[in-house]
Amino acid sequence: MHEKQLNKKIEELRQQLTVLIKNKGDFVDDNVIAVSQQLDTFIIQLQTLKKVKKSIPNNHQSA
Repeated sequence: MHEKQLNKKIEELRQQLTVLIKNKGDFVDDNVIAVSQQLDTFIIQLQTLKKVKKSIPNNHQSA
């Protein structure tokens, strides 16, 4: 998944999590936990992708 797609998915899950918490009123509800875990997974993927991109030398830099 590309960075743009990950950012979109993260934002969707954040919004979904906010609505769930408002509706359930409980941070330990099974649905809240499931969405939170999904969100965690995508955030970790995005962080990993950014870390990898940062470690790859930029071809446009002169030596």
